[in-house]
Amino acid sequence: MSPHRHRSFQTLWFDFGSFFFTGLTGLATGLILATLAVILGTVLVNGWPLLSWRFITGGTAEHMFDVDHAGIVIVGRITAAVRRALPLAGVGKCRLPAQQQAG
Repeated sequence: MSPHRHRSFQTLWFDFGSFFFTGLTGLATGLILATLAVILGTVLVNGWPLLSWRFITGGTAEHMFDVDHAGIVIVGRITAAVRRALPLAGVGKCRLPAQQQAG
């Protein structure tokens, strides 16, 4: 007989509380995602005819309250967010061991 006993990872009893609250958390997450899908779907379906490239890329510097000229600058904001996030992710800052010794 081996001096080390193999330990089973099976529990001896079923934890109803853990099972219940894990299911409740999953249900709440599903309801939140379903609500978000309904809201985004409604906005896209009703707003699609009004959506234009000028609205997506245009700014609000001069014509903030003019519906015909205002925009949301989403492309610029996404670009700025990506530029800010890249250094945090370490992209472009990786050095090979030979470069570390030389530099």
